[in-house]
Amino acid sequence: MNSPAQNPAKARRRWATRVLAGGALLSIVLFGALYLGRRPIAERLADGWLQQHRLPGEFEVRSIGLSGLTASLRLGPKDDPDLQVERLQVDYGLDGPWSGRGLAVATRAVRLFRPQLKARFADGRLDLGSLTSLLQALSGRAGKPGPSPDLTVEAGLLRLATPGGALTITGDGAMTAGALARARVRLAPFALRLGTARLAGAAQTLGIERRGARLQGSAQGGPLMLAWQGQAWRSGGQTLSADLPAPGREGRMGGPARMTIQIRGASGEASGAALAEGADLAMTIAGTLNADGAGAALEGAAGQGVATVRTLRRGDVVIGEAAVRFAIDEGRWAAGRFGARLRGSASGRGRMDAAAAHRAAAGLPPLSAAPAYRTAAEKALRAFQVSVGGVSASVSNGDLRLGLTAPLTLDSGSGARLTIAGLAADVQGAAARGAGGRLTLAGGGLPQVSVQLTRWSLASAALAADLALGARLDLPIAEGLDVQGRGRLGVAAGALRFELADCATVTARRLPIEDNPVVGLAARVCPAGGPLAQASGGGWRAAGRIEAARAAAPKLAMSLADGAGAFAAAGSGGAPGAVRLDVAKARLLDAGGGRRFNPLIAAGALALERGIWTGDIAAATAAGRRIGTVRLRHDTAAGVGRADIDAHGLAFAPDGLQPSELTPLAAFVKDASGPLAFSGWFAWGPGRPMTSGGEVVARNLTFKSPTGKVLALDTHLRLASLAPLASARGQRVTVREIETAIPLTQLAATAEFDADAVAVEAASAGFAGGRLRLEPMTAPFAPGSAYRGVLILEHVDLGQIVAASNLSHMMSLQAVVDGRIPFQIDPAGVRIVSGHLAAAGPGRISISRTALGGVAASQVTAKGTPAQGEAGGLAQNLAYDAMEDLSFDTLEASLDSVAGERLRILFHIKGRHDPPKPVRAQIALGDLIAGKAFSKPIPLPSGTPINLTLDSSLNFGELVRSLEQAWRDSLAPSRSAAVQDEAAQMSAPMETTRP
Repeated sequence: MNSPAQNPAKARRRWATRVLAGGALLSIVLFGALYLGRRPIAERLADGWLQQHRLPGEFEVRSIGLSGLTASLRLGPKDDPDLQVERLQVDYGLDGPWSGRGLAVATRAVRLFRPQLKARFADGRLDLGSLTSLLQALSGRAGKPGPSPDLTVEAGLLRLATPGGALTITGDGAMTAGALARARVRLAPFALRLGTARLAGAAQTLGIERRGARLQGSAQGGPLMLAWQGQAWRSGGQTLSADLPAPGREGRMGGPARMTIQIRGASGEASGAALAEGADLAMTIAGTLNADGAGAALEGAAGQGVATVRTLRRGDVVIGEAAVRFAIDEGRWAAGRFGARLRGSASGRGRMDAAAAHRAAAGLPPLSAAPAYRTAAEKALRAFQVSVGGVSASVSNGDLRLGLTAPLTLDSGSGARLTIAGLAADVQGAAARGAGGRLTLAGGGLPQVSVQLTRWSLASAALAADLALGARLDLPIAEGLDVQGRGRLGVAAGALRFELADCATVTARRLPIEDNPVVGLAARVCPAGGPLAQASGGGWRAAGRIEAARAAAPKLAMSLADGAGAFAAAGSGGAPGAVRLDVAKARLLDAGGGRRFNPLIAAGALALERGIWTGDIAAATAAGRRIGTVRLRHDTAAGVGRADIDAHGLAFAPDGLQPSELTPLAAFVKDASGPLAFSGWFAWGPGRPMTSGGEVVARNLTFKSPTGKVLALDTHLRLASLAPLASARGQRVTVREIETAIPLTQLAATAEFDADAVAVEAASAGFAGGRLRLEPMTAPFAPGSAYRGVLILEHVDLGQIVAASNLSHMMSLQAVVDGRIPFQIDPAGVRIVSGHLAAAGPGRISISRTALGGVAASQVTAKGTPAQGEAGGLAQNLAYDAMEDLSFDTLEASLDSVAGERLRILFHIKGRHDPPKPVRAQIALGDLIAGKAFSKPIPLPSGTPINLTLDSSLNFGELVRSLEQAWRDSLAPSRSAAVQDEAAQMSAPMETTRP
């Protein structure tokens, strides 16, 4: 006989038939007894053999003959035998010299009635007790085997002891010619403890029957239960059927194989809470089976199946009516390795109860921070449909590749949809990696979120993913928030880490700060040498840099541009514990209709702690000159806040800070010198509009203006609002003097203004020995507006005005006048309507003949002079004489704007010719006789009465534009010095007409 070491395959096959070999050996012993003809001798021989091999037991022959025997057998202790056969029936035939061979017994069949076997399984080995020693002794004595005898077992019983508990197996079976012909076994209800797990079940049955070259088997049983680590899984029942090729010669199996598996009513629970209920599985697989003593292989396997679950629970999520359909292609199993391609799809209906949906929505940042999103998320979670359009899987040599061939979607009745598409993964053991994949969330009142995965990996519960994130959402602190960025996400050991790959863009349509929103927010958020966000142990941190920030505050009429700085935040749960924002630099711009201030440079820090925002922001001019500080405080819970502006330390100097650096309203101011203090505040709160105010104090401020140097400006201006800019009533400004060709002195104005207009209550100044005064008027700020005013002249010395002009070499004037000049300013220009001047007393006018070159005619009435019409040259000379030395008693002038942007000035003068020396008119007698009396100049006699009407006009529009240009030039030296000359040169030659 070949040893097992020499032929391992045959050794394995003999193990299953060693019991038969033992029966054959017993038959040989019994044959010897028969040959002696005495049954007691056979029993003694059998018992002696058992004793020789130190096998405790007992063999009792009930009958014996030439073709067989019947006996009972016991191995092991009498009170606890390892094997006990109630009836052992052996059919055999005798062989001897008559057939040319030695004496032998050929066993044809062995029948075991009610055999009871006790075995133990421990440490991965099966121990059959005394039967193990018997089989070893029989295998050592057996000669060359002949045909395997038929074996039949009826009402057999196996008691198998394991470390986890005992199993009881009963059944019948038969083997023919060494091959299994039929078997039917039953596993009694059992309960096993396998380490920390427990396995229990109702009775299970297995039936196998050979039909020709096929084996057909089926297994079915009642409920099974597996419990471990607080979880328990139960099956209501299971069925397995198989159609396999029957073993051939030398135990080989080859041919088509088909198996069907059904599991019914499965359920699972964890910590007493149900995980799954009503789960069913039906699966069929077919292929080609090849098996021998060296192993088995299943080739070309294909199959399909469906799994349904009535209820599947995961935490507070319940999936009902779930179904998974799958197919297996090109399956192969050999030498413990499995490979196949699988396809599948799944669907189900999900739900959460109202309380669970509320809790889940409240724990999803940033949704938890927005009431509208929390409500939308609750509605979406209460009922939704799950659909996996297509899944593919490829298994080879222990590696698994998974992919979505069609999107996975979660659709809610609220209109919300979560979609996962293009996801693929390679799984190797406990590690997985993938490339691609996109997640999108939209609809149903939820934010729009898009996550594009570039590559990712999962190993040892650690996740790393490179992704691009895009999100559009509305938060309580930011409406229309749009975030676009790329980075790397890492999750390991309960800690989360997100690092930006480069700067992310962040925009927001509106920051709703009570009734004073910030709009048009945009910035770049950039890495700062570490992760953008980290979270672990219930706490979180965030840090980064901010670049190119911009925003506008319409209610403040301000905007921010080119902001740069850094931020850091930390907290626990969904609420921030502390936030710090360091502003390295930002430009503050005036966004009002009329610019109040020039761009400022801001820098400072803001901090949030215990729900209170505080901060100090320093402001400087574009040239870097510090001008003040803004102190901020805002209570996020109460919605109440205040910002205070402190600029008390301003000091103007010709080579330092100038008002034009602060505000374009002071662009005309040059070389300012003196102190200025400004303070202001903004306050806000829920349910009320923002309020603001402030004050400006100037003392002894001196500067140059287009009209001249301003000396000693004093004011304490109280502002009722900073946005829009508006003053309190009755604000007063005084100036000691404005140095012009004719100085303005003791200037004083009382006025108020708001966003729409300035209202002058009173304004006056000393001028040319008299005083100028404005009647109350209102001037609107809106472009294209029209307004009216009245200028009052009180005892103004016109002689000073002429003397200070370039007309001083052509004329002199001694006249003190009063006047009222109404004016109107509109887009067409400045117009004077029905202005009037009148001398306050007698005076004197002297105009040189060169200035009167444009006189066309005159009427001079004097006793003894000729009437008009005679000798035109004589009349013109008399007019020249009258204007060169004219003392007047009354002088009046009317002023009106006329076509062509000209100002018509109509003078009416009554007086007398008053030369320095008395003059008499003389005519030579010869000239009179010759008719040449009027051909020579005749001087106008002193004291000649004069009643003169002088009609003149000025190019007033050009004069106004010249003054406006001078204002815009803001005191450019060449322009400013020529203002008076240019204004005088705009006058046209005077013309006189008859009254």
